[in-house]
Amino acid sequence: MEQNHAKEMDRPWIKSFGKVSQEDVSEFIMKMFGGEEEEVYFLAAHSDKYMSGRLKKVGLTEVDNQHLLEMRAFTGKKELLMNRTMLGRDFTYPLADDEMVDDCYMLEHIQYLDINAQKSSYNTTTGQYEIMSTVGGRYTMPINEEVDRIKIKSYILYDDSGMAKVVDNRVVGFLRREEK
Repeated sequence: MEQNHAKEMDRPWIKSFGKVSQEDVSEFIMKMFGGEEEEVYFLAAHSDKYMSGRLKKVGLTEVDNQHLLEMRAFTGKKELLMNRTMLGRDFTYPLADDEMVDDCYMLEHIQYLDINAQKSSYNTTTGQYEIMSTVGGRYTMPINEEVDRIKIKSYILYDDSGMAKVVDNRVVGFLRREEK
């Protein structure tokens, strides 16, 4: 596992970045998030499937590192985004962390999840909401029936003339119907 500190980068929310091998993915994620008090979620895109879950509830045992292309592990304050362009290659990652980042670099927004509530169900064994979208797509999320939105954080940089530009996005968490 290679890890660099991003102080020289122009993105103050990037705490570190580097590479991690396919064999070390699960160990690396647990190292980054194992001691978290806050709930840690993950979203994983494989070459043949999509998965999501809560790190403490299901762990990473179902994640197939050989077919994994992208993994997001996140809390409300930080996100590890690991991805690769081809199976068999190492993953590259940035670790975004909001601690000590000025608000002028961040913008939060909320997106509604596409859920057909009549055709979706909560699986108490896995802690996953098995969702049918309004147009017929199926996916699972580590949420329950009360959640209908996802919170996204966009990171902003300013050019020499002061114009703002969104350069990164990350998942912050999920919101229940009554939450703002």
